[in-house]
Amino acid sequence: MKGRANGGKKGKKDLAEGRSNISFFISGDSMFSYPGSTPYSHGILESIEFDISSMMSSWDPRVFVLFSLLYGVKGDCGPPPKLKNAVPIDGSLTESFRPLQSVIYKCLEGFYNIDGKVDVTTCLSDSTWSPIEEFCDPRCRKPKSSKFAELKGGERKHFYRIGTTLTYICRPGYNSIPGISQLITCLESRTWSALPVFCERKSCGHPGKPKYGDVVILTDLLYTAKVTFTCEKGYKLIGSPSTKCVLKGDRVEWEAKLPQCQRSTEGTTEETVKKKPGVKNIAAIIVGLSLGALILAIVIILALFFLLKHLR
Repeated sequence: MKGRANGGKKGKKDLAEGRSNISFFISGDSMFSYPGSTPYSHGILESIEFDISSMMSSWDPRVFVLFSLLYGVKGDCGPPPKLKNAVPIDGSLTESFRPLQSVIYKCLEGFYNIDGKVDVTTCLSDSTWSPIEEFCDPRCRKPKSSKFAELKGGERKHFYRIGTTLTYICRPGYNSIPGISQLITCLESRTWSALPVFCERKSCGHPGKPKYGDVVILTDLLYTAKVTFTCEKGYKLIGSPSTKCVLKGDRVEWEAKLPQCQRSTEGTTEETVKKKPGVKNIAAIIVGLSLGALILAIVIILALFFLLKHLR
């Protein structure tokens, strides 16, 4: 690529009065003009076909214009601006940049560009960076959910400003405990203050126990608790063997009805067999009595035999 310098015969006075019209032409019809009426466009100046030494031998305004243009075309903005809470995405804080090159920033951890501010700066033709303001602010992320409470109104943002205060209310199935705060605050550390335990589970009350049976309380009688039922020996359970304290509307109650204990037919037969002698038992008694009578008869016969023998 070659170019040429084209300047009129104008002296110091013409330059001072702004009448100099020295132009540098680049192949591809790109023109640099100073201070002509047509703005110059950027290009790559590889060679200029005129004798610089001849211009340096005597003061020539074209020398000043030439080096000004070279500085504009070959300018270097140096490292991009340093921001307090953001860094370049590619980590290029120590590099140099040519005109029209841009640097995009990203926020540090815990800082966010909530307001959509400009996050890019560009190297300008005068070797300066385009203006960029601090756009990353400290924020608290949305608070974690709680088992017993929820945010009042149910609205949740993704980020909250430092000093923001949120109010919680008890979830269904819980009662608030008087005198305990229901607030959390976004702290300077970009974390939320601890949420106090200001809710307690509602009670379903005692479920009762079936007649000829009992209830087994596994933990307590509060919301989400579970109990089981049993029957006495000789009775069987009719109904659900367990129940759970569940939410019904804004109240809590036992999920299943109280079961019943009914006398078992199998149990009654077994008890009757145990209490009343069966056929086998009667036969055993008869055999026992017969053996006893036989032995007694033998003893009596032997006794009479020895008695008669003695009398003779």
